[in-house]
Amino acid sequence: PNPVMADGWVRIEQTNTQIRFLRVYNGAGQLIDQFERVQMPFSFRLPETSGLYIIEAMDVHGKRISKKILRQP
Repeated sequence: PNPVMADGWVRIEQTNTQIRFLRVYNGAGQLIDQFERVQMPFSFRLPETSGLYIIEAMDVHGKRISKKILRQP
């Protein structure tokens, strides 16, 4: 998993395609946030609770990618 800044901010710098949506799940698999038609660069803040989060993105071509992020106390 990728660690996150202590303040919980996650920044996505660049991508070669447009992102249709970005979803954030907690370690239990519950959807906790969702963003649509994401413009780059894009930043969002994770909840204050430390733990594992999964970020899922889908581009305009239907390709999905997910990354694990570890929020540390």
